[in-house]
Amino acid sequence: MTKILRKTAAPLSLFILIGILCGCRDTTYKIPSDSKPVEASMPVSEVSPSWFTRLNDLTFTLSKDGDLVSGPGIGIALAFLMNSSEGQTSRELQTSLNLSDKESSDFNDAMNAYAGSLQDSGLSVTTGLFMVWPILVTPMFQEEMARAYGADIVRLGSAGIGANRALNDYVRARSGGAIDQFSPKLERELVMVLASTQRFQAEWKQSPIQSEDGTLRFAAPNRIAVSDRLRVSVIPLAGDRFDLVIAQTLLPHPEGSVGEMKETVALARDAKEANLPLSVPTFSVTAELDLAKALEPVGVKSLWTGPVDMPQVAMELRGNQRIGLAKQMFRFTVGAEGIGVGELRGKPIRRPGERFFLLDRKTGLVVVTGRLD
Repeated sequence: MTKILRKTAAPLSLFILIGILCGCRDTTYKIPSDSKPVEASMPVSEVSPSWFTRLNDLTFTLSKDGDLVSGPGIGIALAFLMNSSEGQTSRELQTSLNLSDKESSDFNDAMNAYAGSLQDSGLSVTTGLFMVWPILVTPMFQEEMARAYGADIVRLGSAGIGANRALNDYVRARSGGAIDQFSPKLERELVMVLASTQRFQAEWKQSPIQSEDGTLRFAAPNRIAVSDRLRVSVIPLAGDRFDLVIAQTLLPHPEGSVGEMKETVALARDAKEANLPLSVPTFSVTAELDLAKALEPVGVKSLWTGPVDMPQVAMELRGNQRIGLAKQMFRFTVGAEGIGVGELRGKPIRRPGERFFLLDRKTGLVVVTGRLD
C-alpha cells in the first residue's frame, strides 16, 4: 500500500463512527460477522516511530482535560475517513495531524501496519460506519476497508427500532460485551453514525497480591522512574508488548497536562528496575468520547456539520449529508488478574492527580490514557 487507499479502490477498543438517515420502515438487521484479518502491507517494525509520536501528540491534546482517549482508535478511524473522503473533508482530516498529501499516504500505511500487528495481541480496534437507505454503499471500497483496517461499512434500511438494535448489537459484540449500549435511540435527523470501540485483555506478567482495600501490591523489583515533576510506575503485562503506566504528579508541568503526558511516556520508556514494591489501584472506567466535539478544535468540522465529501463510500455522499453521531467508546478495567480479565473484586479506588496509560512497548503508541479522578 504505497498510495493512499482511495487512489487504488472505489469506495477498528475501547472508538465508534456511524451515520444514519431517517426512515419510517422498521426491519430486523443482522450485525456484520467478525472482522476479516487485516492484510498489512508491511510489518509494524518497519513503520517510522515518528507516526506513532505524531498520533500520541493528538491523543494528548484530546485527553488534556482527563478524557479517556484511545490512540489506535483515533488513528485507525482517521485513516479510514481519509480514504473515504475528498475535497474539504479530506483537507480537514489531514489538518488534524498536520499531514501533506504524501504524508497522508504514509500515515495510512502506518495505521494499516499497526492494525495488522494486533492479531492475538489482546487489543482489538473496531471502526464502524452505519448508513440508512437510500445510500448505496460501494462494495469494492467496503471490502478494501475491511482488509486495510478491519473497518465495517454497514447499510441499514431505516432509523427504526431494528436499526437501533443492530447498532447496539454491533457495539456489544465488538467490545466483547463491555459496552452494552451505543445509543438509546437513533434520532430521525441522523444520516450517518460512526462508532469506534476498543477492547483490551491481558493478564499481569507478575501476579500481585490484592489487599483488603482493593489495592494491588506488586513485589520488588519493579520499573520506576522519577523526575522533579513526576513519579512513574511501569507494570508489565503478559505477552511482553503492553505496559500499564501510572503517573503521579509531584509538581505542575510548565507545559500543562500535554507536556506532562509527553514526559510520562519518555520516563516510562527509560524506567529502570528498582528494589521497591508497587501499589496500584484497582479501577474500572467506561468512557464515551464525542468525536465531533473532540476533533472540531483540531480542524475537523464538515464531517459533523455537512456537507461531507465521501464519494468513495457512496456517490450520494459527494457534497451531501453529514455524520450526525460519532463516538469512541472504551471500558478499561484494572483488577487482580490483569486488565479486562476476570471480575473486579472490591471497591474501585480513585487517586486524584494520577493518570494511567496503556503503552505499546513495540511502537511507543499510547493505546489509552485517562485520569483516575
